[in-house]
Amino acid sequence: MEKLQVEESQTLGFPPIEEMDETCVSKSIAVIACGAMAFLYVAILYSPTVILRLPQPTSLNSFMIRRFVCAIISTILSVILCGFLLP
Repeated sequence: MEKLQVEESQTLGFPPIEEMDETCVSKSIAVIACGAMAFLYVAILYSPTVILRLPQPTSLNSFMIRRFVCAIISTILSVILCGFLLP
């Protein structure tokens, strides 16, 4: 079977597969990192009441503010984690 020739403009800026082995994260590490970030996002939403033992929010506004702050913290931690994993 003939090998298909792919132009550089069709690869969306990604290097060819032959060159990716040395510079990319392995599949198992990528799956573990995705699972860890998903777990972190869900776990951090429950951390104020379960881990930090803060009282339940008394109003919808305080509940939403707490959730947004937790989501921001989770996003920052995920970006830092990606920065360490990606070459």
